[in-house]
Amino acid sequence: MKNSKWVALALSTLVFPGTGHFVYKRWWRGLLWACVFGVFFLGVMVIMGATLGKMGDAMMSPTGDIPIDMQQLGQGALLGLGSFVAWGLAAVDVWIVSRQVQRLREAEPGITPE
Repeated sequence: MKNSKWVALALSTLVFPGTGHFVYKRWWRGLLWACVFGVFFLGVMVIMGATLGKMGDAMMSPTGDIPIDMQQLGQGALLGLGSFVAWGLAAVDVWIVSRQVQRLREAEPGITPE
């Protein structure tokens, strides 16, 4: 398939990190990228969920003070940055894999790399 490079890159950038590797049957590599991104994303969800819960409870108090825990927000921001970095690195890795597969197909036209 001539457009498999673009399909793999689109899957990895638009759907979920690691899904583009499945086009080239790199199952474990795709699962690794999906897990790396998932850990970062889950951390963001847990920290932000805890912070927003506290803020919602504080807004319902009679004083209306909103306690913002900057340490938790900073941790959430760093984890969010980490998830975007993992997403970008997964896309770069799909691009590298697609170029390797393309070179192998050109070197051995009758053999499809697994």
